[in-house]
Amino acid sequence: MNISKYLNNMKIIRGVIDNICKRCLIINVIISFMGAAFVSYKTWVLKEVIDEVSISINKTVIYICVYFALNICIDIFEGVEGYIQTKVSYRINEELNVKINSKISKIRLNIFDDERFYDLLERLNDNIGVGALEFIKSSISISSGLISITIYVVILYSVQWYFPFVFILASIPYYFVALKESKELYSQEKELNKLGRLLSYTENIIFDRNVIKEIHIFQLYEFIVKKANLLRDKIVKKKVRLLYKQGKRKLGINVLKNLSLVGCLAITYINIKYNNGQIGDFMAIYLAIKNLLTEIVSFVSEIKTLNTYDLYLEDLNFFYSYPEEKCLSHKIENKEINFKNVYFKYDDTKDYVLENINISIPFGKKIALVGKNGSGKTTFINLLLGIYDPSLGSITIGNENLINIKEEFYEQISVVLQNYNKYQTSVLENIGLGVKKKCEIQNIVKNKIFNFIEKLPLGINTKLGQLEKDGYELSGGEWQRLALARALVRNKSILIMDEPTASLDPVTESEIYEQFEEFTKGKTAILVTHRLSAAKLCDVICYFEKGRIIEIGSHEELCEKGGKYYNMYKKQEDLYKN
Repeated sequence: MNISKYLNNMKIIRGVIDNICKRCLIINVIISFMGAAFVSYKTWVLKEVIDEVSISINKTVIYICVYFALNICIDIFEGVEGYIQTKVSYRINEELNVKINSKISKIRLNIFDDERFYDLLERLNDNIGVGALEFIKSSISISSGLISITIYVVILYSVQWYFPFVFILASIPYYFVALKESKELYSQEKELNKLGRLLSYTENIIFDRNVIKEIHIFQLYEFIVKKANLLRDKIVKKKVRLLYKQGKRKLGINVLKNLSLVGCLAITYINIKYNNGQIGDFMAIYLAIKNLLTEIVSFVSEIKTLNTYDLYLEDLNFFYSYPEEKCLSHKIENKEINFKNVYFKYDDTKDYVLENINISIPFGKKIALVGKNGSGKTTFINLLLGIYDPSLGSITIGNENLINIKEEFYEQISVVLQNYNKYQTSVLENIGLGVKKKCEIQNIVKNKIFNFIEKLPLGINTKLGQLEKDGYELSGGEWQRLALARALVRNKSILIMDEPTASLDPVTESEIYEQFEEFTKGKTAILVTHRLSAAKLCDVICYFEKGRIIEIGSHEELCEKGGKYYNMYKKQEDLYKN
């Protein structure tokens, strides 16, 4: 066990332990040490009972009473330890969740595109809450185990001086095997993270309310079950292979330990028979050897546990090291948005998906981004939202680089994303997440484009989704209108909308764009759309192609130019006419 690594992990643990936990753990340590001493002392007391039973009844009774009292105390200690550990576990889990969620809220957004980040989160979610407590428990158990081992060694030494060395030497291989196993189990979990997520997704998709009809109509059950079985087989085979390898090691270790036990008992028997040894010695040796073996196995097992959770605490430390968004903590006065010579490519690709983007968006202007699928519009929005940073060039808000003021910028913007969230809660909370004034929500939902809300079973208080028994499922268009309401109710100075009407019927879409001027009054509005009739409502239209802005101007200017935008607009116009 690496001592410096252990001490570093103890610092992490101390960071999630409050004063109440500290007091509880101090009591736990004292009780654990006393319990270890009492359990070991029982062996000597039992030896004295056997030795005195044929010599002194009074002493025998005294020793039996002591033995009984020790058992009562040990039972009490175990009950108190269980209560303390449950209480500490709850508090540690609560504190860890707060710290992890706080960190997630600050991590740079581009990290969330890395699947290794989700592997790490899954390991933390599955292990770190239990792991932190187990790390503490193992540390205490190792200390108390040393007390028990010391007492048993003294008992064995009093009979034959070399007995303790025999068992300690026999246990050394078990120590190294246990450490190797802990590393193997951690490495296997890292390897199986991705397969486990795929299996979980594949198994759960059969019961997903949103897709079950399609699965039934296309008769996909057999295909999905077969795929799940293949994934499960891969996971099980890898686990069984490791268990088989570890089982062979354990068999050899157990043979060695049992040979040591038999040898020591044989020597003790010979000593009693031929050297006038006491019967109590045999019982003491048997119990001491048996308990010493148990304590050594437990001691090594706790070191194995410590080593395993050492690795998970390293995960936590690595998680804390993820870069956070910069925050200058000052108010943004100038809200003009500027892209200057911006290029962008993903980390694992060579080609740029945005090239030489130069555009200024004065505050209060309305900008439409149009173009074919894959032309770079949504990537432009992702850069503006700070999800990615430019590979080259800069994005500034006023005179400040966006990289340095993301948190402040988020205070100024409201967004309707293409992939909006469907929160499994009430309509009221869906719209008003984070909004304190209920009257603002009531004012928004009075608008006719949200009139479907009053027709729901409980109106604005209707529970949505599948989590609750009476949950109500909205249509795709209704969910999208809730996403729009969520953006509008915040009344921010910059409104960003990526295909905000893609799931809506033509009538509702028309009603929204009829009120576009009202929704965006006194704000900067950036609209990504394939509906060029909506683009006409904006002051400036940017036509994207292959990651570049190749045309820019008002609707009238671009139509007069007769370029790519005009051709696309005419095709849509002709389609509606025909």
